[in-house]
Amino acid sequence: MDSKLLLEKITLLNNQTKTFVEEIKELARKQHPSNPVTPSLLGYFTFSINTTSNINEENIILGDFQIKNLSPNTINDLYISIKIDATDRYNFSGKYKTNTYQTDRSISTYWNRFTQTDGEDEDNVLWFKLNNQKTLLPFETISFSDFQLTWKSESFFSCSVQGFIYTDFAKNGITALNSINVSTNGKEI
Repeated sequence: MDSKLLLEKITLLNNQTKTFVEEIKELARKQHPSNPVTPSLLGYFTFSINTTSNINEENIILGDFQIKNLSPNTINDLYISIKIDATDRYNFSGKYKTNTYQTDRSISTYWNRFTQTDGEDEDNVLWFKLNNQKTLLPFETISFSDFQLTWKSESFFSCSVQGFIYTDFAKNGITALNSINVSTNGKEI
């Protein structure tokens, strides 16, 4: 076989390969539009409630706020807010850092508590930011774990806990799929 014939065959094969690659690209475009995937997040509470009517004991909600990344994108700037509407006093605690309390014991947490700087901070809304060393990877779930809400059995108590997720692409917030709602009658008669 002479070199001219060989070059013609190679050119023909190259052209066929280019045609096949273009056809495959077109099929892929039809199946998966080239629009960038908008990150999708899902938030929900898992929780347990222990209530009592004994005035000497506390009622408690133990909860986790789960955030699931349903997209192939990494989420870097992740904030959550937990809104607590209650008829009486309560105590909220959890695994998070604050500006005033950052001991070695709290270093293992992923969350930092902060207050809104735009003047819209409400007393019943708690804000948390995922710390800078942690990102939410594609299809990963992260949790605001082991928060506790406690109150005394002194009188009727009703409470609703709602969760919201905020990122650079969801500035208005994504509401959690569920909320925590509880009512107690108070002390024994």
